[in-house]
Amino acid sequence: MLDADEVAQYEAWKQNKLTSSTDLSVHSYNIEQEAAALAYEAGVRAGVNPIDHERLASLLRDNPYRRPGMTGFRKLTT
Repeated sequence: MLDADEVAQYEAWKQNKLTSSTDLSVHSYNIEQEAAALAYEAGVRAGVNPIDHERLASLLRDNPYRRPGMTGFRKLTT
């Protein structure tokens, strides 16, 4: 027979473990980096006059989250 106090302690530990854990998976990291890249691009689009196409394209091309070696990297097709 299981000790009721030990079962209660285990359930409390398990609940704390499940609610306090952080997702450290590669997939989670990649989503976080993609979100940062998209936020940068949204900020650039909101802050730059859409008529200034060259400046907008330059800032989007120079996105630090899309550089080679970053998880948000995408080859630009022109």
